Amino acid sequence: MEINIINFILATAVTIIAGAWCLKIKDEVKKVFIIVTFIFFYFYCGVTSFYINSNQYLIYYIIYTLTLGFSFYIFRNISIKVPGLSNDKLSKFTKNYYWVFIFLFIIYNLSDLIYPVNKIGLLFNPPTPNVSLGLDKQIQGHTISESFGYLLIIFFYYSLSQLVKKPIKLFLVLFVVEYIGYVSNAYISRGGMLRIFALVILILYFNYPNKRKLILTVSLVSSFFLIFFFAIYISMRMGVESNLDNMSGAFKSIANVEFSFSLYFDDLIRMNRGEFGRYLWWLFTLPLPGFLKFGSADYLLNIEYTENILHVSRFAPNFFVILPGLVIEGVYSFGKYLFPLHALLFGFTLNIFFNTLNKYKAFSVLCLYYIIDIPLRGVRAGSISLYPTVYKLIPIFLVILIFLIRIKINKFKQKST
Repeated sequence: MEINIINFILATAVTIIAGAWCLKIKDEVKKVFIIVTFIFFYFYCGVTSFYINSNQYLIYYIIYTLTLGFSFYIFRNISIKVPGLSNDKLSKFTKNYYWVFIFLFIIYNLSDLIYPVNKIGLLFNPPTPNVSLGLDKQIQGHTISESFGYLLIIFFYYSLSQLVKKPIKLFLVLFVVEYIGYVSNAYISRGGMLRIFALVILILYFNYPNKRKLILTVSLVSSFFLIFFFAIYISMRMGVESNLDNMSGAFKSIANVEFSFSLYFDDLIRMNRGEFGRYLWWLFTLPLPGFLKFGSADYLLNIEYTENILHVSRFAPNFFVILPGLVIEGVYSFGKYLFPLHALLFGFTLNIFFNTLNKYKAFSVLCLYYIIDIPLRGVRAGSISLYPTVYKLIPIFLVILIFLIRIKINKFKQKST
């Protein structure tokens, strides 16, 4: 497809204007977080405005982007003071018990290879990628066991803060966990691979400042090979042959998938739909356990969006999910008049979430993980995939940490007396 130069200039200029203020942020980690978020936002939501021929998408992108930049700015300092959680107490607890959470997470991942079917032998004979298995899990929803696993993921990345000065051990732990996960599911997403790659780069960058030029050079060179691998992997996981001969073909293959979010946008506008009330109900009931929710609070927006746009059932053979991206999710869920409110809420949520975690040194790796995880999930797959972590899992994680720290403090006091 031919690139629309005017749309390119407008989309690029608006994105720069909306995010330029973040260059003045003093906190390096927070600055990188905002910059990476805007880069991914431009990559997934902006590039499609000049890569795909849509008559109206650019206008919505400009309004959403300016609103998002405004929201990031006005809420830039907002955070929550977590009662009972101090840097000193948390650091001491983490230093003594970080290995417990790493061990639990590895055991949890291994359990899928043992129950309900013994697949432990696959560790020595890994399966080929199977994208249908990952899609089946999305359609079926999350079990209690999987929800527990999502919580353990947070504990796992929090615990890695004790290994930043031991890079070999850190990389080995990350590799083991990712390998077990792949063998268990016969699937790993491109986003999953990109998270680990970016996390390693970020950990090295912030913990080895004297070697930053080398780290950036190696990461840049590696990224070109990663693009080529991703293009081949798309074919592998779909079970078809790859006929890529060069980097240009690889980039085009990736672009046709990642830059096509606005392909059906004009159809969405003609549908003239909005689910503002349903979205708010889902968000309001998100922190509640299932038995306290009234009516249907489940909201598989990406799957429903695909069904409405393509007019095909999620249970049809060869069904695949079309990700709308953040801007289109805002229009789809809030409607074509209220969608800027979606951007305001997103900026507020990310600021309060990241600022709260970034106050604690023990959450250093967790924050670095979210620098790449939030743009991939929140921008690419939409707020619908991110908010359960922000409004449900993180509060539970913090409550458990406070509870465990208090138990250890009380036991120490009893021994002292």
